[in-house]
Amino acid sequence: MSIPVLNKVKILSQISPHLPPPSVVSPPREIRGAIIAVEGLDPSSVYSMTSSLAEQLVKDGKFSVRMFSGPDPFTSLRDDGTGKNGGKELAIADCLRIIGEWHKISVEMKRFITTKPTPSGQVSPDKD
Repeated sequence: MSIPVLNKVKILSQISPHLPPPSVVSPPREIRGAIIAVEGLDPSSVYSMTSSLAEQLVKDGKFSVRMFSGPDPFTSLRDDGTGKNGGKELAIADCLRIIGEWHKISVEMKRFITTKPTPSGQVSPDKD
């Protein structure tokens, strides 16, 4: 089943709402950062693109960059070692587990973009 991208965005925005505007207890806007998501079916291409983008942002010198990686939903489909799913579908339990893992990662992302960056200027890898 293929879901159009805009429908996915609408569903995801309902499941995981946007970060609210700064309040009295949150940091001012100039500390808040952005999140750039790179996704695709080929993990090596995604990693290559993400690394290249991170490298360019660090070279610019204006950004504090951290790469977050998440669970691979296709891992359970490839457990036979062939790399093909053979018509196998992702079970609901697997979907819920993956969603739960992404919710944990989103908490880390929110913390990262709402705290003052360290002056290191380096790419911080995911802490898995």
